[in-house]
Amino acid sequence: MKKFLTIMAIVLMTACSTKLMLPGQGEELVQAKAARSGQKVFMESCHRCHPSGNAGLGPSLINKPLPGFLIKMQVRNGYGVMPSFDKEHLSDEELNNIVKYIKEL
Repeated sequence: MKKFLTIMAIVLMTACSTKLMLPGQGEELVQAKAARSGQKVFMESCHRCHPSGNAGLGPSLINKPLPGFLIKMQVRNGYGVMPSFDKEHLSDEELNNIVKYIKEL
């Protein structure tokens, strides 16, 4: 009886949900939200030199094969004409979101 009530409670909770998610889908939504946030910060901080991720003053970032930690290192330390962006200008979360956005380009 307890097992039946547990199953019924789960069925009712999912039936009342406005959107059902498959396993793993929640992570995709979190990643998509982070990438959208990263796009906003990218447009504010990176777009001038990498217009829409394309080459400009800086190189193209589309299909950039670098792993995320190297992109973060380059953003934090700068390289060549690229300035460095410290934590006061870009928080760690903003930088992580930018990397997620770049990986989607």
